Amino acid sequence: QKLHGMGDDLYAEVIPADRLGLPCRVYAPVGSHEDLLPYLVRRLLENGANSSFVNRITDEDVAIEDLIRDPVEAVSSF
Repeated sequence: QKLHGMGDDLYAEVIPADRLGLPCRVYAPVGSHEDLLPYLVRRLLENGANSSFVNRITDEDVAIEDLIRDPVEAVSSF
């Protein structure tokens, strides 16, 4: 899934039938500003982090294997 307005380039690679052919939801948060503001601030903080997927996907020094690694597998190796 992806947040509306974010990850459009990656979405374009995943969705076309001649690509991975995987389903992907596009979602948008709904609610009052009291609910939305904290949500959007969390998204900004997460996506602004150097270790975030959003930043790593554009880093040519990060191997694709590292990007697609199963998070459960990664954590269980500790």
